[in-house]
Amino acid sequence: MHATDSPRPSAATLLSLAASSAALLSPTAGAAPGDPIGPPIVVANSAANEQVARAGNGRMVASYLKSGALTAKRYAANGTPLGAPITVTTFPGRGSSGGAAMDADGDFVVAWFNEEQRRTLIRAQRYAADGSALGPVIEVASVLTPDSAVGTLVDINQGVSRLSVDMNADGDFAVMFSDFQRSLVGNRFACKYLIGAVCFGDARETLRLRRYDASGAPLGPLSQVATVSEPNVEIGRLGFLSAGRLLTGTDIEMRTDGSTLAAWSTFGGVRALSRGRVYTRNYNVDGSAQPAREVGVATDAYRAGVQFDSSADGSYVLVHSSEAADASDRAIELDLLASDGSPIRPRTRADAQSNNFRTSPAVCMDAAGNHVVAFREVGSIVARRYATGGTALSGQFEVTGPSVSGSNPALACDAVGNFVIGYTRSNRDFVLQLHEGP
Repeated sequence: MHATDSPRPSAATLLSLAASSAALLSPTAGAAPGDPIGPPIVVANSAANEQVARAGNGRMVASYLKSGALTAKRYAANGTPLGAPITVTTFPGRGSSGGAAMDADGDFVVAWFNEEQRRTLIRAQRYAADGSALGPVIEVASVLTPDSAVGTLVDINQGVSRLSVDMNADGDFAVMFSDFQRSLVGNRFACKYLIGAVCFGDARETLRLRRYDASGAPLGPLSQVATVSEPNVEIGRLGFLSAGRLLTGTDIEMRTDGSTLAAWSTFGGVRALSRGRVYTRNYNVDGSAQPAREVGVATDAYRAGVQFDSSADGSYVLVHSSEAADASDRAIELDLLASDGSPIRPRTRADAQSNNFRTSPAVCMDAAGNHVVAFREVGSIVARRYATGGTALSGQFEVTGPSVSGSNPALACDAVGNFVIGYTRSNRDFVLQLHEGP
């Protein structure tokens, strides 16, 4: 949708309308919930930053980087390609994509950043459901990112990372990114090889957010969500001491009511006191920020890869990976929370609780609150389905199939729970696998 002057429909109305349209476009009549729909769809080969988004009516857009270009491909609910691939932008220097996000009708936005003349530019482009561009490129932010060294004793590195974008059913959207600065005082070569040489370092990273309405007009200025830092001391060939915290994952959610929720995970502390934590921070419809809120209880586990998605009533599911301090186990943990952030049920594990190594969690939620979690486990992409309220609808099931390895899972749901899992095969094909839901 493009208009912003009409009243927002209620969550119940959105759910009813989305369910009706999605049912008409359901990929396969009679398929059982969770069943794969057809063979995997090959999107591209030898790509990077592969992402997928899905509209309430089932339409999809896949985005990826290849050969210096950011490309988007549109698909109908049943996986049929829609039109020619869209070249969103090309990169004269280093760049990356935050993926795409869609509204209820299939309009979408793509976000990216690229370096130009010692600056990193964060940008976005809106598109109609038919693939035509809506307005000019949006300049989200410009960050000064020079690399500089003073003699051989001071080294400063700056940049941008962790870009993400999300769009609600009305077409309002939010873009979040982090800018970082890493500094070192001392001789890096000596600190690595010379016993007793001392170097002092600091790593600082700041999360920033900007919100837009469905017409692409900004909803307030750039906001600072959180800042974390890790000062450290390195003594050549003898030890490394650090304090503070580092970001290990971020995500953003533009909710149906126009509020925005940011999530991030951190790890750090002084050696034995290191703790993994997960936080959220809500921005009200008017852009005012609520205090950051810790999700669950901090432990000595390393937490990373936080991802989340919300339902029509604002409740949301949040997943992350959690590695035990002794590296004996790496779990995929799931939190189900009400719109105000209060827990609906205790934190649970989405994996089968074996000693396998798991990474790269992804999650999506439909309008009613049914949700799917996907992740990588020992070379395979696996998933698990849940009902509203968090009851498991299935055990852990394999997406990639026998003798096929996969990585970089991405996940998106339509309004009634049909879902698509994107992943990269070992032959470097980026593929989409449709599944019946919920």
